[in-house]
Amino acid sequence: MGTARKAGNKTALVTGGAGFIGSHVADAYLAHGWSVTVVDNLSSGRRENIPDGVDFVELDVRDPQLHELFDRKGGFELINHHAAQVDVRLSVRRPEFDADVNVLGLLNLLEAAREELGNRTRVRLDVGTGEVLAHVALLDRDALQPGDTALAQLVLEAPTVALPGDRFVVRSMTPVLTIGGGTVVDAHPERHKRFDEDALEALEQLESGQTEAVEQVFAQERFTPQSVAEVAVRLGEAEETVEQAVGELLAAGRLAPMGGTPERYLHADGLSSARCFNSASPSACR
Repeated sequence: MGTARKAGNKTALVTGGAGFIGSHVADAYLAHGWSVTVVDNLSSGRRENIPDGVDFVELDVRDPQLHELFDRKGGFELINHHAAQVDVRLSVRRPEFDADVNVLGLLNLLEAAREELGNRTRVRLDVGTGEVLAHVALLDRDALQPGDTALAQLVLEAPTVALPGDRFVVRSMTPVLTIGGGTVVDAHPERHKRFDEDALEALEQLESGQTEAVEQVFAQERFTPQSVAEVAVRLGEAEETVEQAVGELLAAGRLAPMGGTPERYLHADGLSSARCFNSASPSACR
């Protein structure tokens, strides 16, 4: 496992590095030019096993101070976890202690390794069979905490192909580690301003349901009538599905037919704005 490091050479954390196996693992990393930190509480490991050249921290993997170590070091490129309770007889006699060290200790280590995703972070975007570099523009916050979800716009450095509903994976630049993933909501968006309530509401509508998503496409186009086929391409949906939603929106008075072959429709808000714009008495539209 790993967590993105902020700066410096290749860095490794070896837990249980004062033990027989862990110390040899730390030695191997040193021999390959890595910067190594060893964490061990010396409950069974020996100080003399710790190789010269490592940064040794006497600490239990269950200790909350482990998080401070990650903050101080700026993360590690690689974590090799060997700290454990390995006595089988003790695990039978004291199963709660065994679980405390081996389960909760691991969870504490994983929690310490997690990092927030900041606005404008440069990432690798894997969608479909391709990879493209991008910057993450968080639309409603300055940082995305581990385990949270948020609406974000991915500003691509090169074109790629995606449809609404497509799954994607986001990875860090270096080392290449999986940060998270998500689902494409709008594959052809305009550039959104951060903390724009209207933009956030529009994107939430695209997520909420098929009829709402179809209506939102018409609303985004404002004064440009759209056909069923054009909206279907935009949403990556079958024309029959979009046509059914258009029928519901027409019945609710949310769309207006504009004629043409094929038939095109304008959102009611766009039609109202157009009438207001062409009014001989603009004050009547206020």
